[in-house]
Amino acid sequence: MKKLLLGAMLLINYSIWSQTVIYEDDFETTGTFIMSSTSTNQWVINSTYSGIVLPTVPSQPATFSSPNANYLHPMSISLAGAIQQANYELPGTEQMIAVMTSSVDLSNYENTEISFWRTGGSEGLKVIYSVNNGPWQDAYTATGNPTAWQEETFTLNVVDGESNVKIGFEFDETAALDPAPNHYHSIDELTISASSLGGADEITASVSTLSYCGGDQIDVDYNVSPGTINAGNTFTLELSDAAGSFASPTNIGALASTNTTGTISGTIPNGLTGSGFRVRVTSDDDPITGSQNGSDITINITPSVNAGMDQEVCEGDQVTLTASNPDGASISWNNGITDNTPFTPTMTQTYTVTADLNGCVATDDVLVTVNPVPNAPTITLNGNNDLEVTISGGQTVEWYLDGNLITGQNGSTLTPSANGDYTAVIVDGDCSSDASSTYVVDFLNLTTNDELQVSISPNPFNDQISIHSGLENQLEIVIVDANGRIVFNEEIISETIDLSELERGMYFLKIKGHRNVTKIIKK
Repeated sequence: MKKLLLGAMLLINYSIWSQTVIYEDDFETTGTFIMSSTSTNQWVINSTYSGIVLPTVPSQPATFSSPNANYLHPMSISLAGAIQQANYELPGTEQMIAVMTSSVDLSNYENTEISFWRTGGSEGLKVIYSVNNGPWQDAYTATGNPTAWQEETFTLNVVDGESNVKIGFEFDETAALDPAPNHYHSIDELTISASSLGGADEITASVSTLSYCGGDQIDVDYNVSPGTINAGNTFTLELSDAAGSFASPTNIGALASTNTTGTISGTIPNGLTGSGFRVRVTSDDDPITGSQNGSDITINITPSVNAGMDQEVCEGDQVTLTASNPDGASISWNNGITDNTPFTPTMTQTYTVTADLNGCVATDDVLVTVNPVPNAPTITLNGNNDLEVTISGGQTVEWYLDGNLITGQNGSTLTPSANGDYTAVIVDGDCSSDASSTYVVDFLNLTTNDELQVSISPNPFNDQISIHSGLENQLEIVIVDANGRIVFNEEIISETIDLSELERGMYFLKIKGHRNVTKIIKK
């Protein structure tokens, strides 16, 4: 903010000592000075004076931080309390002051110099100082009536080595003797600088990149000149507030080094935003407070974003990914996904959401696991006349009779307890298969307990079989294939049955009204 001004001061005034800027104020914002306030007059920081009858304040040099913007000057107040005319005071005998609200530490410095720019006025303007919150004392009296902005610099050695120093301005209305239409005292671009008492006098800092996001790394080049750094020294990288003030700097990086030149890295804190930040480098052995980098740094907020909890779904299920985005950033997902829109994942993979807020980017990931769905099973009848399906691993089975779940039956086999339509579903974790084809059981009779002695020959057979049961009456024969389908269901008188139309394979023969089921095989 004062780089050009400081350069000029160094060329003119600092031929003996290498000075470090300790404090500077361009009066663009209030709060750094306390203004006295009376019934008619006070100091004020306000916008450029624009005269109605009185002449305007001269234009400021282009080297100012904000030329022709805000500066410090007295003003008058009407009886109603409103500003009548900035930079003009009613006749009276007041002594108005404007003093720093925070102190500077000069305990490790000497050859203190005060520099400020002023225009207007005729006598009546003093620079005052206070040490350790003691009484205000005169430091410098401005003379003359400059019609343009001019720089004034003076040495204030009395504050060398002091840890609590404040500077202020006093306007003596009685001594001013400055009637209209002349403009009154206006002050801007205040700088306090000094030379270090340590072995090294100054640490300069420079940074090539002037725009950052919260959480970014910042690399600052430093240079110590002249002198050396003692063993055990630590350099600290400090960040100002958004207005460029180092009244309460934030430490953002450290480097243990005795090198007089190098690079110190830090991390921009999250949550900061603004365009007037500065950085500087300090050392603790020798103790030196370096000068700020000389250019405004912009910091933007890095947005917060949360992709949500990991999910597990079954193949074919839909998923909706919704990111938490409290900062209102622009949201985008990879893999063609749209935020808060259902989609069907085809495989297990990680999805990344990106939040972009003014060029500051944050990402987060969520894992969507797609579990396979078991194939629909096939029910068969085993040699024990049980229904059976094939499962693997930790799979279980849900058995259904006529569409109703059979509770307590989760194994791969089921002994049918009633005639009807049986189906099965394989369950693997949270995923279930489609239902099997229906297996019809129509060979059970639960109302009789007789055990019929049945013999079938030949078995295996080619085309015909003979049934010997000892029953003389007509028989109703039911034959079911291995998939539970009824392939023969007739009443017979003869003991011989023609099964030539059946395909080769295993079948089950049942005489209705009896429990017996006999396995037969066609060759």
